[in-house]
Amino acid sequence: MDIEYSTSGGRNQDQHLDVWVFLSDENAEPLVGAQVAVTVYLDTNEYLSTSGTTDSMGLFDISINNAPSGTWTTIVNSVNGVELEDTPENSFDK
Repeated sequence: MDIEYSTSGGRNQDQHLDVWVFLSDENAEPLVGAQVAVTVYLDTNEYLSTSGTTDSMGLFDISINNAPSGTWTTIVNSVNGVELEDTPENSFDK
């Protein structure tokens, strides 16, 4: 599992934030069609809980338009209904 962040566009200096969750199996092959539940935090406060399905590259993308500034972190709560105890450490200062 890998979690990455990027910014783009936006208005009034408030760029959009994309959170990219990449899932792969034990052979490093993309985990396609996996159901993912995620919670995104801003400065340790829950900002967004969402879920969805990974695409053909094992990617689940969360877009937050005009995201506020602060430190963002992401926790993957479950994959295919199985609760996870560990999410790789990640954060992004915006």
